[in-house]
Amino acid sequence: NHIDNVLLNYCGTFEPDAIFYVMLGDGYNNVLGSKLNPTLTCLERIKNKGIFNSFIWCDTGFNWGLKTIEELQPYADLHIVWDNPRSERHDTYPAIENCIRLWTPEDETLYHDRDEKNIDASFLASLAGYYQRINFVQEAKKRKLNIHISGGQRQAALNAESYASIVRRSKIGINFSSNIELPFHQAKGRIFEYTASKALLLDSDNPSTQDFYKKDVDYIAFSDLNDLIEKIEYYVNNENERQAIANNGHKRFKENWTAQRYWDIIMERVRSGLKR
Repeated sequence: NHIDNVLLNYCGTFEPDAIFYVMLGDGYNNVLGSKLNPTLTCLERIKNKGIFNSFIWCDTGFNWGLKTIEELQPYADLHIVWDNPRSERHDTYPAIENCIRLWTPEDETLYHDRDEKNIDASFLASLAGYYQRINFVQEAKKRKLNIHISGGQRQAALNAESYASIVRRSKIGINFSSNIELPFHQAKGRIFEYTASKALLLDSDNPSTQDFYKKDVDYIAFSDLNDLIEKIEYYVNNENERQAIANNGHKRFKENWTAQRYWDIIMERVRSGLKR
């Protein structure tokens, strides 16, 4: 059964004020043509009913998110971007009026600071195609560093609680900001998972993360592989410094980047749009 039929039946039965869409697919060519996603004709019919159409974008690369956003513009009231993409090309891209850059909203029943921290450092992410990550994992194993390395929820098939438990128990959390479409930085969800859990975040030096956290105050930036290895070893062995920076990052998260604030911003936009 095509999602068009499901959506239109739902709208006829329940008369929603707003719909939030997360488009599914493994590439641009499989997005709008997939039966898992509504067609443009369906979206037009829904918009003509006065329903507020919002689209959530986890990734906004040029070969995925931005192309689809452009095609959906006539039917979209709001686009919500999670990854805060930064590159020279992104930064000079024409502004889209109904597109807001937010962050990944984290479930604080999963990500919190109440667990004992008994993992020195962790790196939880997919490796396929990410050469920086692959080089790091190889070097970490070569040096026999005490780092919990896993492919994350998708690659390692961890459920949400198992994944979050590793994050919560980590003293240090490691992130690489580069997208698979280099050179292109993103504010990955990991930066909020680790700071919500009061771990020290080590992230590659990049402008995306710096839009949310102060470098070397709320987290520690690294410049290359050797710098990362040195900083892991240093902060594992310097607990007071590590905890002070982790506390700063956690405070910044709680004051600015919670799921509550995320939804407050969105629902204000939705309410304003419905009044027009």
